Amino acid sequence: MSFSSDPSITPHQLPTRLFEINETFGKTIFTTTLPQGTKYCAVSHVWGPVVNDYPAFQPDVPWPVPSSSELKVKFIVDTCRKLGYKYVWCDILCIRQGKDAPAKEEQLGEMYKMRQYYGKCDATIVFGSSYSTFATSWDVVDALLTTWEKDRNGEQPETIKQVWLGLGDIDTAVGGKGGDQLFWRGWTLQETVLPPRLLTSEGTVMRVETFCELIDWTYAALGKRVLDNHDSTLPSYEWIHPGAGVVNDKGWWRVSQSLRLAFSFKNTPLDPLQALAVTAYREISPKHMKDTLFAAYGLIDSKWYVMDDDKYTLDDVWRLTVDKYIQAQDIAPLLAMAVTDTDHRTWAAGRAKYMGTVVPSAGKWLNSTGMRVVSSIAEFCFSFACHS
Repeated sequence: MSFSSDPSITPHQLPTRLFEINETFGKTIFTTTLPQGTKYCAVSHVWGPVVNDYPAFQPDVPWPVPSSSELKVKFIVDTCRKLGYKYVWCDILCIRQGKDAPAKEEQLGEMYKMRQYYGKCDATIVFGSSYSTFATSWDVVDALLTTWEKDRNGEQPETIKQVWLGLGDIDTAVGGKGGDQLFWRGWTLQETVLPPRLLTSEGTVMRVETFCELIDWTYAALGKRVLDNHDSTLPSYEWIHPGAGVVNDKGWWRVSQSLRLAFSFKNTPLDPLQALAVTAYREISPKHMKDTLFAAYGLIDSKWYVMDDDKYTLDDVWRLTVDKYIQAQDIAPLLAMAVTDTDHRTWAAGRAKYMGTVVPSAGKWLNSTGMRVVSSIAEFCFSFACHS
C-alpha cells in the first residue's frame, strides 16, 4: 500500500507554470527562470459544459484548451491584463490538459499544490458562470453589503427595505439550479477561502464572508418577521416565507454555512473529516463525489494525502483514508462517522460499506458499550470543531 507523500513545495515557490500576458494574448511558461516573489494573480472560474478543446491558442499554450467558449478564455486573460497583472495562474492554461497518462499524472500532482497557488497569489480574480456579467451583478450585492454593515441588526426601516429589495440580487449572486454555479462548486471553497483577496473582473473586492453573514441574518430576520414586505409597494417573492418554518426555498444556507465553516478553518489545514464537513452542505450527486474529494484536497493537511492514481475509485480513497486514521491511532472520528450516517455534516461518509471491514479490525474498540461511549465523545468533539 502506498500513499502520496508531501509534494515538497517550499513556502515561497511559484506555481510550476504561469501564463505570461502580452499585448495580444500571451503564452504558458515554466517559472524556473522567474525570481521568487514574482507577483501573479490566480483565476477562479466555472468550467461549465466544455464545448470544445480549442487548439487555436497553440503553440502559446502547449495543449488544446478545454472551455465552454474561446471568447471566455480571451476575456479571462484580457481581464487580468486590465487589472495590471503580467502573470496569471489558471488551471486550463497552466496545467497540462488531456486524458493521456502524462496529463493525468500532472493534473494529480498539481492538485496537491493548488492550496499554495491560491494562498500565495496576489489576488484571485473571480468569474461566475456568466463570466462577462458576474461583476456587474456582484456590484449590486456589494452596495447592499455596505448598507447592511452599517445596521447589522436591522434597526432602521430603510435597512429592512433595502435588504428586502435586494433579496432577488442575493439570489442572483448565490445562483444554484438554473443560475450561476460559482458558489456551488466544491473547488470554489479553496479558491474563495485561501487567497489574500478576491476581485471581480471590474476590480471590486469581494467581501464573501460578509455576504455569507448577510445570508444567515436574512434567515433569522425572516423567521422573526423582522424582515418582511410590510410595505405593499415592495415586491413579493414566491420563494420567501416570512415567519414560516422554511423561510427560504432556495437553500442559500448551504452556501453560507459551508463557506463560513471553511473560513473558520482558513489558517489550519484540515483532516479529511473536517474537510468533508465543509463540503457536506453541498447537495452532491454520487457522480460528483470524487471530484468534490479532489476539491477538498486543497483544504486538508498534506499528511492525509492518499491519491496516487487518478484511477482510484471513491471506495479506494475511503479505504486508504481510513487506514491513515488507524495508522495515526486516531480512530475515534471514524467511530463517530460510523454512527452518524444520517448526519449531513458527514456527507454520508459513515456508510457501512466504507466502515464494515475497518472497525472490526480495531479489536479493542469493538465492544458495543465502549463504541457508543467513544462515538458520543468523538461526535461531540467533531460537532464542536465544526461550529466553533
